[in-house]
Amino acid sequence: MSGVNISPSYIVGDGSSDTITHPTKQGGLVAIYYLGTLIGALMGGAVSDKIGRNKAIIFGAIWGIFGTSLQSAAKNSNWMLCARILAGIGTGVVSAVIPVWGSELVSHDSRGMVMAFEMFVNYAGISTSYWLEYLLAMVNHGHTSIRWRFPIGFPILFMIILIISMVFMPESPRWDIGNGKPERGRRTLAVFRARGDVNHPEVEAEFNEIVAAIELEKEYPAQTYLHLVTGYKSGDLHLGRRTFLAAWLQIMQAWTGVTSVVVYAPTLFRIAGFSQHKARSPGAMIDLWYRPTNES
Repeated sequence: MSGVNISPSYIVGDGSSDTITHPTKQGGLVAIYYLGTLIGALMGGAVSDKIGRNKAIIFGAIWGIFGTSLQSAAKNSNWMLCARILAGIGTGVVSAVIPVWGSELVSHDSRGMVMAFEMFVNYAGISTSYWLEYLLAMVNHGHTSIRWRFPIGFPILFMIILIISMVFMPESPRWDIGNGKPERGRRTLAVFRARGDVNHPEVEAEFNEIVAAIELEKEYPAQTYLHLVTGYKSGDLHLGRRTFLAAWLQIMQAWTGVTSVVVYAPTLFRIAGFSQHKARSPGAMIDLWYRPTNES
């Protein structure tokens, strides 16, 4: 939304003049997306436990395509508001389920690398959107709706690729084992741990660990988000402590101000007195620098 926020066509379409006269509305249009991602993330856990990781990812991607299509076709602020919360829900489902699916597929010593690669792809997408918006701003001096409609709709291509890819991807072995498909789960473990050898000691050991973990979880009645947040009746699992550690890591990351830079960099430079062109250039360069430093 960085380049979108300063697109004259987008600003006028939201009911303002060719300058931002409703900053609260603009901020609300940005923030409502993240409310959608919160809802989607909470949905993603329940949906993936019910239907499987693969199907949940496909479900989230389809929802994301629907919401993103509505965003790209938006005619007014009310339309955009609804579209962004719908798109956010799809993003939240995908963002919540993919890390779980990936970590359950690979061995414990590869999970860090897999998660780092996922974040790299994430920031590569952000960087691509910055430069796409920068180049499209040159079309008709930026006074065209393609400047903001195309960058918003562009991710649909990657969501379609994701859906097609997931059709051929294996289900999480942990989900299979916990949902009455232990042999399929064992075969998946064998592929990722021992090149297909289902009798390999490492495969057998991890299979038994997963079974034991699932049985341990069944001993506790903590099956709701309320139990997860409060840790009530979670016993030795310490769910409340785990949840707060994970949540506060994300909250403190946001408090560094990184989101304001990613989303509002061109707007901040415009407020500082930069021209349209100069406001876009530093924003794009900041993001280009941000990606490798974040991964390092």
